[in-house]
Amino acid sequence: MDTDGNTYTYLQGLHYAVGTPLSLTATSGTLACTQVLADRVTDAISGYNGTLGTTSATLDLGTRTLNDLSMSINLANTNYTLTNTQAPLNSVSKTGQLSIQSVVVGHDAMQPMVALGYSATLPNAQNIGGVVVLSCK
Repeated sequence: MDTDGNTYTYLQGLHYAVGTPLSLTATSGTLACTQVLADRVTDAISGYNGTLGTTSATLDLGTRTLNDLSMSINLANTNYTLTNTQAPLNSVSKTGQLSIQSVVVGHDAMQPMVALGYSATLPNAQNIGGVVVLSCK
């Protein structure tokens, strides 16, 4: 059960990342973001069923957006790539079948991290989700 009173079965789960919220001070420039850690990819049928291979994006400090997000997923020995052209930071965004929620975290505004929760419907109609943390430099 979560703090909102929602209950879950053993096939469902909660994905979460723990971090200190961070305010960005720079107002221009871009940072390259790469995956530093990720939990297992889950699906609605069998629970933990896949891995997140690589994730990359660009953080635009001027527009406060995460741009050109690309996630490489292996689920049940099938590879998928999830993409999002532009998503606002510290917000929820949906592009096509991919939904993401991002939060800027860390202790160094010059090298922030972005905690990213995602859910998607794959081409085979399978629903997946997980969490990834990106380091931006």
